[in-house]
Amino acid sequence: MKLILDASSIIAMYGHLDCSQAITMLKDLGYETYMPKAVHEELKGGPTYSKAREVILREIMVMEHPPLRELDELRRKYPALGPGELEVIYWASYLQKQGESVFAVLDDKKARTTAQRLRLKIKGTLGLLNLLKNHGLIDEAKKRNTLNQLKEAGFRVAI
Repeated sequence: MKLILDASSIIAMYGHLDCSQAITMLKDLGYETYMPKAVHEELKGGPTYSKAREVILREIMVMEHPPLRELDELRRKYPALGPGELEVIYWASYLQKQGESVFAVLDDKKARTTAQRLRLKIKGTLGLLNLLKNHGLIDEAKKRNTLNQLKEAGFRVAI
């Protein structure tokens, strides 16, 4: 199973929470973690990158930008979405069409709605935490505490 990560899940786990092992734990469960180039560029410009840099380099495959023509078409269809969200949606759609089992990891409501319209499987940051809890890697108290921390930090968390 592939997870195509948007910046929000990385910012949440590494910028606001003590979840520095989350990506490693997901990989231990057999999930392959990917990050589109636009997401990587977005993170490199922000304060979370220094905290997440080692994990990104070690645990997450950074994907190239999609073909420009196809990316421009997505931009025209969905102008409210940011570059990272568009690339997450592009790569999830592309891989799904190739027969891969893939989740687009998105928290933004507009991005999630777009992904649902395109019949993509989606998860949010909370969905990743639920995976960890369901496999016994974190307990319910840790999940609840993490969710409360995210809400206090102003995140709108999606399942």
